[in-house]
Amino acid sequence: MRIDVTREGDVEERLDRAIQDLQRRAFPHEARFETSRHYVHPAGPDDLRVLGWSGGELVAQVVGFWIHARAGERTLRLLGLGNVCSDPDRKGQGFAGQLIERTLEEARRGGADFALLFCRPALESYYARFGFVKVANPILLTRPDGTTYTREARDSRMAAPLTDAAWPEGPLVLDVDDF
Repeated sequence: MRIDVTREGDVEERLDRAIQDLQRRAFPHEARFETSRHYVHPAGPDDLRVLGWSGGELVAQVVGFWIHARAGERTLRLLGLGNVCSDPDRKGQGFAGQLIERTLEEARRGGADFALLFCRPALESYYARFGFVKVANPILLTRPDGTTYTREARDSRMAAPLTDAAWPEGPLVLDVDDF
């Protein structure tokens, strides 16, 4: 598998169509991928797309969202992982795992303290293989007007340390409006 890392702002129309097609196949229950490559909110221009190719076909991806977070007086740089998927016809071949590992390398290189993701409880053991552990902090998101709100705890919250920094205690305020 060939792995490409590209900035979201550099995604051209042809690649956009390939990403949407992969996501439609990987997430058939999500109508939003009929018209967009974004799940909850558009990635910023410097956010990452880590893409896996096999035989000229896009077969897997991970999106990395650069996030600043506050925990009390402490400020953290995070890379939020999202849209982790592989072509349903190629599941179990290790594509997504290779991309997660590469995404964590990119996060370290980019100065992230932790990687953060939200997943279904059934996927916790999968992400644990890559160093993610379940965290219980309340997560607050920041609306465009600057107000914050608590993210509903419908998914498991997992973080992977990328430095020797300790995971913070207490509420974590992210500088994104949804994730």
